[in-house]
Amino acid sequence: MVIRVLIFIALLLISSTSFALTAQVDRSSLAQNETMILQLQSDGRQDLSGLDLSQLRKDFEVTGRSTQSSINITNGEKKSNTVLTLSLKPLRAGDLHIPEFELDGKKSRAINVFVTEPLQVDSATQDRAVFMETEFDKTEVMVGEQLLFTLRILYATELSNASLPEFQLDGVGTEELPEQRYQRTIDGKRYGVIERRYALFPDKEGELTIPQQELNATIGGGMNRFGFSIENFGQGSQQIRVASDELSITVQSIPDGQSRGDWLPANQLTLIESWGSDPGKIRVGEPLLRKIQLTVEGVPAARLPEIRLADISGINIYPEKPELNSESTDKGVTGQRTETIALIPTQQGNYTLPKVSVKWWDTKNKRFQTAELPEKTLTILPAISNGAPIIDLPLLGNQSSLNEGNVSAKINGNGVQTWWQYLALFSTLAWLLTLAYLWATKNQRSQQPMAPTEEVNPTLRHAYHELKKQCFSNDAASTKASLEKWLALRFPELGNGALSEKVARLNDAVLTEQVNHLNNCLYGVGSSAEWQGANLAKVIDQLDKRKNDKKRDGLAPLYPIIHANR
Repeated sequence: MVIRVLIFIALLLISSTSFALTAQVDRSSLAQNETMILQLQSDGRQDLSGLDLSQLRKDFEVTGRSTQSSINITNGEKKSNTVLTLSLKPLRAGDLHIPEFELDGKKSRAINVFVTEPLQVDSATQDRAVFMETEFDKTEVMVGEQLLFTLRILYATELSNASLPEFQLDGVGTEELPEQRYQRTIDGKRYGVIERRYALFPDKEGELTIPQQELNATIGGGMNRFGFSIENFGQGSQQIRVASDELSITVQSIPDGQSRGDWLPANQLTLIESWGSDPGKIRVGEPLLRKIQLTVEGVPAARLPEIRLADISGINIYPEKPELNSESTDKGVTGQRTETIALIPTQQGNYTLPKVSVKWWDTKNKRFQTAELPEKTLTILPAISNGAPIIDLPLLGNQSSLNEGNVSAKINGNGVQTWWQYLALFSTLAWLLTLAYLWATKNQRSQQPMAPTEEVNPTLRHAYHELKKQCFSNDAASTKASLEKWLALRFPELGNGALSEKVARLNDAVLTEQVNHLNNCLYGVGSSAEWQGANLAKVIDQLDKRKNDKKRDGLAPLYPIIHANR
């Protein structure tokens, strides 16, 4: 009993110190007469009221603050966090600095903020209770280059039921950025500001015109603290209609000699690579995963170019479906394309992977630049062999795959014909026994009532039956695609990644063996036409049943746990 109490106290002490302190702002640039939001978050139940704000107050006035705590329980694991929200108003223009904050030995990162001179409006506009502003972030733009369009609604009165038409432009790609709300003070008069930003990507040269944007709203009466969505109004409310000014910019053509297919204008571009295993210890027939990640500021993921690898004699190259991700911030869109390529050597020796290069147009410095991954030399070692006869028997006795590529057994003498007869007889019996077993288990399943969880998600059920269908049709390529879809639906907690990565996270040795065999038939020296899927179908049944059993157990863990004997 005493030991348990001591362990409990130790866990409490550990949990009290294992937290992180993060800081983030809703805007990285603003005018001196505007406000911004700073959020400080601790992923534990820490008291953030004791943070020292003295350094922050040198450059910012704290115009408001609030604290919020929450607790989430997922799969029996409790997570708590505390958020301190500060409304800040810059005290001067220039490059300002939000300092790092420290709490119980944990520090947040420092943040730089650019503050411009106070924004003013003419007296006629200022006299209005509601008006709009529009602007571009640059004065010149090229085809395909990101152009930020900003629309602001400024109001000095109660505003509700506000609506704007859907923003659409012909011949222009459009990405809506996060909406921001803050305050601006003009000659002592405080305005609420609703700011909407759009990342525009013109597809053709010529004049680009943003037509008037029309706001319909109700002023007067009551309103909530956010300014919108009020049903009941006080006396004196009235409907208004406010229009913005029309805005135009000239879109320039791409440089001479540059094709549209290779044209990639961007603010910043990075190209990195990673390997699934040590590329210096690869052997014939062993798959080697290579990931190439292209991250581009100012271009959505859908517009990023495909990364192509040149064919190499002696190495088979199998690219998987790329992962595309886009992130929207106040600075625009950042796209990321991740290519996963399986390299399977078929011969030993030294091979040079050519360099990978991406040419892009630097929109800041107005010049072409090239990002490169240098060429890499791979030393392919021979396949592992212990000197004894090796027979790579395929699943369910598919003897047709015993060829020169995966069989190194040497049989001499007059017993060759007899040996093959015994092997054929054994394979036939194994095949018949397997069919009998599958028929019996299928009948048992048909007599059992369907588990309630199977009726919840028809998409998952369809993916499961499609996977089993492909397994029994012995279609290796279709089975792999169906397996990736089923795993994504059945185990969403595995996240994104290649099939091999998801299988590794499941920590199931039998499934790993079957998937490796599937990959070898697809990419290795064997033939995909010789692959048999009944054994994989059996593993899928077991995996699906184990998942259902854990759901019925309530808080059972995701992965198998080996319990020690008591």
